[in-house]
Amino acid sequence: MDADFERDVFIQSLYAYLAKRYQGSLGMEDLARHFNVSVRTLQNHCHLTFEESPSRVVRRYRLRQLHQAILEQPFKPLVHLYAACGLSGMKADQRLFIEMYGCSIRQHRLARQSQSVPSS
Repeated sequence: MDADFERDVFIQSLYAYLAKRYQGSLGMEDLARHFNVSVRTLQNHCHLTFEESPSRVVRRYRLRQLHQAILEQPFKPLVHLYAACGLSGMKADQRLFIEMYGCSIRQHRLARQSQSVPSS
């Protein structure tokens, strides 16, 4: 089978799985079980496909969801948005968000709030 096709199928399957489960607890064992592989094989596949660990791929996905949630609900408390995205607000999340979007989560939220009118 074509390597690019296999990679695309893996990515689509991974993102479909994350879309259903990113809000809750998601261990690497769960993810590996979904693909019927060992955790080590999952790690190898993620490194080959994304050049990152599976946990970082999951964290990026969750941070994209957080980014979108802030755009849609900028006045909702961050603690609620974090929880809805399966995040806890760890420093690693903060650093990766800055890497991804060029600003902190709070800066993103404040910028979005300044563009929006709170809904009642």
